[in-house]
Amino acid sequence: MLTVEEGASAGKSIDLAKFQNFLITILLLLAYGAQAVAALRAVDNPAGIGGLPAFSDTLLVLLAVSHAGYLLSKIPSPTGAPEGGTMTERLAAPETAHEAAPNGTVPEMRPAEQQKV
Repeated sequence: MLTVEEGASAGKSIDLAKFQNFLITILLLLAYGAQAVAALRAVDNPAGIGGLPAFSDTLLVLLAVSHAGYLLSKIPSPTGAPEGGTMTERLAAPETAHEAAPNGTVPEMRPAEQQKV
C-alpha cells in the first residue's frame, strides 16, 4: 500500500509521499477522535449531545497540505522499469506463466492431495 508503484524501484521501497500522507491522516484522525471524546465527556446529560464536534480549521488545513504534498509528488513520473518488466508487459505475455509451471498449477501452490494436514 505504501510502496513505490512506478519506476526502477517499484515494489521495493516505500513512497515517502504516501507514507507522510498516511501518517498525517492517521494522526489527524486520532486528534479528531480525542476532540470528540473530550466533547462527549464534557456533556453531563446524554440528551445534550447534538452531534460530533466541528472539524477545526487547523485540522482541515493540515489535511489539505498533506494531500497537496502527496499530489505534487505524483507530478514527476519515476524513470526506469522494475525488474521483471512492467505490469502491462507481464499481463500482455501470459504464456510465460505456463512455461514456469508446465502442469498448469501456480508455482506457489501445492495441489490439495500434497498438502499436509
